Amino acid sequence: MPRAGTDARAWATLGLVSAGLFLAVTSTTMVSVALPGIGAALHAGPVGLEWVVDAYALVYAMLLLPVGSLGDRRGRKGLFIAGTTLFAAGALGCGLAGSLAELLAARVAQGAGSALAVSCSLTIIRATFEDARQRATAIGIWSTSSGVALALGPPLGGVLASAFGWRGVFLA
Repeated sequence: MPRAGTDARAWATLGLVSAGLFLAVTSTTMVSVALPGIGAALHAGPVGLEWVVDAYALVYAMLLLPVGSLGDRRGRKGLFIAGTTLFAAGALGCGLAGSLAELLAARVAQGAGSALAVSCSLTIIRATFEDARQRATAIGIWSTSSGVALALGPPLGGVLASAFGWRGVFLA
């Protein structure tokens, strides 16, 4: 990604990577309110439902640091795009899952996609904003998107699950 100062492209890049972080964080928090519906629809017990949450979180945490290093060597932009695409495919797979095994496989894909996108997003910001003051502002905006996602995830998940069923948490 080219280095930019205050131009619109730099701020649009910030918006995209912040949106990616927002989606990754809300995916970890809003699924919790859909668990009763998932359990009923897919005949999943407490252990299976725990894995719906943990499959995502475990893969995400496991890949976050190694993928960041890979992004430095292979290109952050491409890995961010690949991660976002994998996350979206995983969300689609979750929403269409007909069994707990299918849902867990899709959650693994979502976690891997999130790790790709999030690990590259901060380094994209660093490469995009040369000016230290602008970079600090950009990082503040990026990190705020995570905090907002943590706060909005459960209520947003509740609205989506109430309106569209548990699949709505993944497909909306």
